[in-house]
Amino acid sequence: MTQTQTPNRPEFASALKHVREQITDQIWLYAAIIVPLLWGISIWRFTHGESVDLAFTHFLTGVLTISIAVYRRKLPFFFKAGLLLAFWSAMGTAGIFYFGLVGAGHIMLIGGSFLSFIMIGIQLGTLYAAFNGVILLAFGVSITQHWVQPITDISVYGTSTTAWASILAIFILLTLLARVALKSITEKMADAFSQILKSEQKYRTIFNASSDAVFIHDAETGIAIDVNDAMLAMYQCNRDDIVNNPDGPIRFSSNAPPYTPDVIPQKIQLAKSDGPLTFEWQARKKNGELFWVEVTLRYSEIEDEKQVIAAVRDITERKRADEILVQSEKMLSVGGLAAGIAHELNNPLSGMMQNAQVLQERFGNLDSPKTRKAIDQIGIDKEKLSQFLDHRKLLESLHCIRITGQRASEIITNMLRFARMSNDEFIPENIPLLLDRTLELAQSDFSLKKHYDVKQIKVRKKYSEDTPSVYCVPTKIQQVFLNILRNGAEAMHEKGDAFIQNEAQFTLRVYANPTTDEVIIEIEDNGPGMSEENRKRIFEPFYTTKPVGEGTGLGLSVSYFIVANNHRGTLLAQSTPGKGTTFTISLPVVPTQGIPPLTSTPASAKRPA
Repeated sequence: MTQTQTPNRPEFASALKHVREQITDQIWLYAAIIVPLLWGISIWRFTHGESVDLAFTHFLTGVLTISIAVYRRKLPFFFKAGLLLAFWSAMGTAGIFYFGLVGAGHIMLIGGSFLSFIMIGIQLGTLYAAFNGVILLAFGVSITQHWVQPITDISVYGTSTTAWASILAIFILLTLLARVALKSITEKMADAFSQILKSEQKYRTIFNASSDAVFIHDAETGIAIDVNDAMLAMYQCNRDDIVNNPDGPIRFSSNAPPYTPDVIPQKIQLAKSDGPLTFEWQARKKNGELFWVEVTLRYSEIEDEKQVIAAVRDITERKRADEILVQSEKMLSVGGLAAGIAHELNNPLSGMMQNAQVLQERFGNLDSPKTRKAIDQIGIDKEKLSQFLDHRKLLESLHCIRITGQRASEIITNMLRFARMSNDEFIPENIPLLLDRTLELAQSDFSLKKHYDVKQIKVRKKYSEDTPSVYCVPTKIQQVFLNILRNGAEAMHEKGDAFIQNEAQFTLRVYANPTTDEVIIEIEDNGPGMSEENRKRIFEPFYTTKPVGEGTGLGLSVSYFIVANNHRGTLLAQSTPGKGTTFTISLPVVPTQGIPPLTSTPASAKRPA
């Protein structure tokens, strides 16, 4: 075994010091327990003519012992250890002085030396043992040379030089044996502690190397007793925020049913009875941000420790990707349905509009030859017929039929555009310039200005200088930009004219993601935002939160298909109620061949500050 000095192991030295302090405190406590017995013996001796001084000494010693035992946790370690060893030497010295070789004086000195190795270590214990050896040698020489006369008469054996030499030899031998034995034990303990420490460090390294957050909970209380570094990074908190904190489960759960702390004991019980349990959970970061995690619970029972290990993985991006996939499948199915409905409605709608136009032309021009001929044949008074048409407002009704038909025709056109692939030509386009042109169009569009003035909304532009061209149909992408700007402006208008004039703002970002060969466009507003339910449905056809007659619910759904279906990009919306909405568009850059494949939302792009 390779021996390593204790001073080179600070962790072991600290642990050993703690053990020594515990031993010292226990000795003082046990000594205080036997003090009443010592007092009883002293009283019995006093009543039988023994020395008053000895009884008084026992009384003071007992009082001091009890006092130190009571306040042992507040006293410095070396004070308690030094005083205890001083007592031991004093008792050994007193034993020899009173009884010479006969009695327990030399045994007390030997025992004190052995105890010193345990309490204060090998080096200091050796000095203390040498001090006791000097005391024993001094008494041996003094008594054998008759320089000192013990209080109690001793036998001839007590004054024998040989006897004292034997006692001194035994003292030295036992002290050396104790020193060697305790040194060996200490070194073995140091090696064992080192192995344990290495194992702990290895476990801690693996524990912290995991990219998943790991919690270790007390199975009875549910309180986290340890977490790894990934947990602190994932939840953006400090160790004190969660470890041994009863409020941890409440603070780091969304607390929205069914993701409440009172559900956790049920899941722990399931993990205990049925084995490892995996489920999804809505968690909360320290700053209040909600995110989705996948939790795997494992119940562990080692000796008397019952623990639950929770491995937590952030699945926010996966949930978002699943949502995009579901949305895409929904859009594709609805797109096919919309195309069928549009074709079915187109023919009867065309017939209705054509007949309404014919009626409007015939009733509106009673002087046409064919109309005059029909009036003359029937014998109807033309003036009265004209008055009847005006009185019943039939011409206005026909006009309304045509206008309504035109609106329905526009809806059908949007449905067909929504459903079909675009055959327009893809060309390289500078996205920042295209976005600027679209912004100018939005600011000058009459249909927008009749509700609000987009020019009053501040615009912050954050365009990266190295943004590459994008392979797209510029008019289609302009339509996407215009629909998003339109919705953002309308949303900000809901907060009132004062907000529009003073606080309303668009933030436009364009930057490249070189790892995915995409250009990212973000259009952010600081309007009222939207609920999570509305956010999930905004790309559905005909879904709108506007009053009847003010929106068809096709603008964003058409935009979605232009980006996802026609351009193989992605369109996402993130919103926080009361703080605004951000639309993120990712478009492939100019490809070498054909239309690039469908890509996911980039996570490594360098977003402009």
